[in-house]
Amino acid sequence: MHARNLLVLALLAGAVAAQGGALTLTLTAPKAEYALLEPVVLDVVLANAGKAPAEIVDELPPEFGIVRYFVRPAGGEELRFAPGVHACGAGFPVTLNPGEGRAAQARVSFASRGWVFTEPGTWTVRAVYEARGTRVESAGVAVTIRKPATPEEARAAELLRSVDAGLYLYFDGGDHLRNGISVLESVLREAPSSIQAAHARLAFGINLSRDSYLYHEHRARPAQPAIAAEHLEAALQADLAAPTRAQGTLALARCYQATKRDDEARKLLEAFVDSEDGRVERSAAVAEARALLNR
Repeated sequence: MHARNLLVLALLAGAVAAQGGALTLTLTAPKAEYALLEPVVLDVVLANAGKAPAEIVDELPPEFGIVRYFVRPAGGEELRFAPGVHACGAGFPVTLNPGEGRAAQARVSFASRGWVFTEPGTWTVRAVYEARGTRVESAGVAVTIRKPATPEEARAAELLRSVDAGLYLYFDGGDHLRNGISVLESVLREAPSSIQAAHARLAFGINLSRDSYLYHEHRARPAQPAIAAEHLEAALQADLAAPTRAQGTLALARCYQATKRDDEARKLLEAFVDSEDGRVERSAAVAEARALLNR
């Protein structure tokens, strides 16, 4: 190979390395600690800390495979997180200008083989973004799983060992997961004040806020926004992590709008925008809230 070609290849390699160095990948655990088998959602931010535009693929959740996630229990072996589902497509390139970032949420508590954080302790999660010749690694973030603080938390964790219940929480619903629904209803009966029960109510509310099809009954099931709102209102009284609270808030606002409770929807959305505006982690949720306000 000619020396000139070697020089060009070296310059290109240097450009890729420089772009990778300009990008930063950050994982954040929004809560200081989680109950045993409480769903864990991490904030993930890919940002351009350099002085020139950088091209990225804006698909950061684990389901897309652009960002790989790794989980290590205290004193244990690090394992790659295998999401329960895989999204189709490789994503589209997006240009990040200097100082800009893209954010997403990573659901890392339930994987293809079931629950991940199965024991109390401090676990470590890290991520690696790799696309279009650029590789960026995050630092590890600690995810602290506490021992059950109350008998109800302990009972909820015992019930939630069910794979179908974990899937229902992961998907925010699923009328076909009848065993999972039964388990989550047991959580509401036997551990109603637990944080796990709040997540069950959140999933029930989101599921009922949208149309579905009951395959086992061969019929459509229309959305039930009034019932959904009751579940969501109860869920939002609990100590939910910020990304989960944002999801529940937007779902509740849509239910209010669907049931002609427009003033309540407006107040809820305005309060959410006021509290979260300017935070890159909530940029997509704030944009959705503004869109709902403009309906």
